[in-house]
Amino acid sequence: MKILLVPWIKSWVFALRIYKYDDRELYSNDYVAQITTARGQRIALALIQRYAESLKLSIPEFLKNSRMIVEAEIPDPVGERLLFTFKHLGRITESRLIPEELAENPSLEDLERFLSIKKLLG
Repeated sequence: MKILLVPWIKSWVFALRIYKYDDRELYSNDYVAQITTARGQRIALALIQRYAESLKLSIPEFLKNSRMIVEAEIPDPVGERLLFTFKHLGRITESRLIPEELAENPSLEDLERFLSIKKLLG
């Protein structure tokens, strides 16, 4: 599975947009997750680096500009779990709500556990 990481500016805030790329035409608003917190972005980048079989810089056709992106090739079962957790991680709007320990040494299992507890507690 290909996952695209695209730096984005949203209302004067840096965001990391994450797309699932499956050779169909994509548009800029077809992202799976948009992570705006610094800790969330650190977690996402660390997990992509950990599970990627390959990483490469590219300029995609669908953005129709010269924006550089990172294209990561991830095994399908892990890729689906990553996309699901990134979607929920993107819903957290303040870095202080994400434990620093998780951002310093993230694992997919710890992130899933944290998001499950956060959902239970509301």
